[in-house]
Amino acid sequence: MNCFLTSSQRIRQFLKLLAVVLLAVGLISLVAAPALAGQDISKTFQALDYPGSRSRQYIIHLPSGYRRDSEPIPLVMVLHGCKETHKTIRYDTKFNRLADREGFAVVYPFITSYNGLRNPNCWGFWFNEHIHEGRGEVQDLRSIIEEVRRDYFIDPNRIHIAGLSSGGGMTIAALVAHSELFASGSSTAGLPYSETAYSVGRSCFNKGIFKPLPMV
Repeated sequence: MNCFLTSSQRIRQFLKLLAVVLLAVGLISLVAAPALAGQDISKTFQALDYPGSRSRQYIIHLPSGYRRDSEPIPLVMVLHGCKETHKTIRYDTKFNRLADREGFAVVYPFITSYNGLRNPNCWGFWFNEHIHEGRGEVQDLRSIIEEVRRDYFIDPNRIHIAGLSSGGGMTIAALVAHSELFASGSSTAGLPYSETAYSVGRSCFNKGIFKPLPMV
């Protein structure tokens, strides 16, 4: 990735990559069509009893025309990056518009609170306790999806995940920990699974230190 990209350029890169993935899995069509606006519902996931679980805010966007008694619809989970929230990633990506046009739901989780030394609102993709099935942030993400599935008519075979920056790193962790759950995933400016925080490039002259292959 070009380390001179601005924040807005990274958002555009994220959307382009995601569009390719969604086209590949048949979630979006090549021809744009006008759509009425759907609705956003703010919710709070309550922490469960596995290690590292925390209460987390999230927004579920339902496309226009959604009805509980209609056909099940696809779901896309979108993860924000560091120094972002579920509201800023929703605004920056304009994901709701695509969801309304193509008829799928979007869930935007907010990390809300966290442990360990990290920049504000970073998902903990480098913490061992947050990237394995049954614990931490990656399990909370699955639990949020399960909560959404209980509340709304979601197609279990068409659940997808995408993320930007630290959300891209956590997207990879979720795909590894819960490979049977997701039909596809898209990580933009993310990192390989189980990389450390030292792998994050701080500048074009300090591009990060990655794990040797035997350690991966």
